Amino acid sequence: MKKSENDEIEMIQKIEIPDVIGKTEEKAKKMLDRLDVVIKYVNDAKKDNRIVTAQSIKPGKEVDEYSEITLKVNKREEKEES
Repeated sequence: MKKSENDEIEMIQKIEIPDVIGKTEEKAKKMLDRLDVVIKYVNDAKKDNRIVTAQSIKPGKEVDEYSEITLKVNKREEKEES
């Protein structure tokens, strides 16, 4: 729980991180966006297929919503993150 500026108590939900290794960057982003996590990316220059090769939080681990997860993606397009 945390207090907001108005002293209201906000409940932080626990979420389970899915396994996104082997998924395309687009599919992994869609899966994680539904969970309200902050996604960061690291470029992996081994192949040119935009597949996730690693994730910073192990699949199945429960974390607080809005936690940060880093995905390592094969030759990711360099574009501004939203």
